[in-house]
Amino acid sequence: IERCCEMSFFLQMLVKTVLFLFGTVPCDAEGIWNVYTEANNIRSIAVQGNYIWCNTTGGVVRWDRRDSTFVKYTTREGLPELISTEEPIAVDPSVNVWVGKTGAHLARFDGNSWKDMTQAQVLSIGFQNNGILWASTYQGMLHWYDGVRFQFIDTRALGFDVGAIAGDRVGEMWFACSAPRFSPGGPQGDGVRCYTGGNFIHYTINDG
Repeated sequence: IERCCEMSFFLQMLVKTVLFLFGTVPCDAEGIWNVYTEANNIRSIAVQGNYIWCNTTGGVVRWDRRDSTFVKYTTREGLPELISTEEPIAVDPSVNVWVGKTGAHLARFDGNSWKDMTQAQVLSIGFQNNGILWASTYQGMLHWYDGVRFQFIDTRALGFDVGAIAGDRVGEMWFACSAPRFSPGGPQGDGVRCYTGGNFIHYTINDG
């Protein structure tokens, strides 16, 4: 009995110490755990007027430059997932916010809610001057060509992988390229390619 009392006293002290150091673990009235994430590890940034959007390992944060307030979006607010290694974020001409997650999601925020658009390991995002989205993935490239459906372009079959993406004023798309990741010797620089007239034009240092 004495030993049981000692153990009970020890457990009570342990619980009190944990609560003193870390506080209580809050949950809502329905018994659903609240999610607390670390949003200081920023992966990418996009500007939308007075808003600064940051894609972080703890969710997406929208910071208002006018009053320094912020809103954090996590899975509870509709994000498909939180943590990944490379997380691009971009704002299209229609002010939709696009977030890529290498855990195989591409999400869009229309100002009210998040929508998981497709499952793909997205590395970078860019837009044509007409608002059409292009996204590079580990498998190739996604082209949201009609605003409704994605077209997959197998760039590895064409002999290259895509890193950064940018669109110019006349509607041509530019892609920073490398040799496929699993090619002999590993990925190496492969210049840039311009997508125009339905074709990829390859430029290297030999072209100036």
